[in-house]
Formats: sequence, C-alpha cells, structure tokens
Amino acid sequence: MSEDLYQKGIDKIQELTNSPDDDPTGFMDIGEAFKDIAPDLSKYVVEFAFGDIYSRPGLTKQQLPHLLPKVNHRLVCMLRPAFQSV
Repeated sequence: MSEDLYQKGIDKIQELTNSPDDDPTGFMDIGEAFKDIAPDLSKYVVEFAFGDIYSRPGLTKQQLPHLLPKVNHRLVCMLRPAFQSV
C-alpha cells in the first residue's frame, strides 16, 4: 500500500505543479535539507500530505492551502518519536 500511496502523492504533486516526469517534485525541496537526520522525511511528506490528504475527493485547489498548517502539525506529531530517539 505504501508504494501506491507514494505514487498517488507523486501524481498529485505533478498535477498541482505541472512538473515533468523526470523531476516529479519540481521546484519543491521536500525534505532534502533533512536527509542526513531524517532520510525518510520526503517519503512521508509525499505519502501523507499529497498521497493521503491532498488527494482526497471533493477538495478544490483553492482549499488546499488552508490545509497546509494542519497537515504540517500532524506530520510533526507523527515524526516526533523518531526524532526523540536520535
């Protein structure tokens, strides 16, 4: 399921940014700054934020920016245990 959610997230990113297939996240730096301390961060962001939340039916492109603070908060809560063990 994780691969399906990841691909769903990549598809949503490409839809929102019109980014090419060879660079699906386009101009977005999804977790690259944290890859040394949290190598899976970009995967979590793509799967959770874009694959799960932003891909939900019924959401318009105008509503998506209003979700960002809630998505970020939930992602931090999910990742907090991983950072505490470092």
